[in-house]
Amino acid sequence: MASKKKLVVIAAMLLPEEDDEEVKEKKHHRFNGSLLVRLRAFSGPGCVLHCLHNECCRSVNYWKTGMSSAETENCELLHVLATDHPEYLIEDINYDYYILVQPVRPRNCNCLTCDGGTFCLNEKCSCTYDNNGRRQCTDGNFKIFVSSAGKGYVNPDDHQHAIIKINGTDYSQSKRGFNFVVVDGENGYVEQKISFDTHGDQSQVQMMIEFLYETKSKMK
Repeated sequence: MASKKKLVVIAAMLLPEEDDEEVKEKKHHRFNGSLLVRLRAFSGPGCVLHCLHNECCRSVNYWKTGMSSAETENCELLHVLATDHPEYLIEDINYDYYILVQPVRPRNCNCLTCDGGTFCLNEKCSCTYDNNGRRQCTDGNFKIFVSSAGKGYVNPDDHQHAIIKINGTDYSQSKRGFNFVVVDGENGYVEQKISFDTHGDQSQVQMMIEFLYETKSKMK
């Protein structure tokens, strides 16, 4: 009976060198902002490897002196590049800064936060509001869905009332007459909800006209 062969699997990992064309290095510098996450790394190239595995990461700060502690998270993954915002690149002998050249990753507003709002706005993104009223960094677009409903009409969502949805949330008061929702065009924040029953109360015609003029006067 033939003996079974003993197979050994050998794996090798190639880390990027500091002078690799896929990485640009700025020794003794740290980029101050757009932090995604802090991790543990044993070298600058090891920190870059973490970056490669995070789709939002485009550059890193490697804290060299952080190696003195085995539990220190000394690798900072970043989204914004110092080449775009050199004013945030500071001299710090304890750090080395790396930019990921390959693969090319474009700016992604969803990778930034609105905490302070600085980098979100500097990157020409917008701090909009999600369905729960929390601020999020986006490309400035938000979804609006409007459906009117006359007497006896049933709209595609099987509702017999007017719908005004902002990012999936219905803000319409769904009352008879004209329903309005005032939205900040820069961030999607709902400023006001109001309705006018011009059928049941003729005086509301003038009230609606005054509302529209007042709202228009506040527009940029």
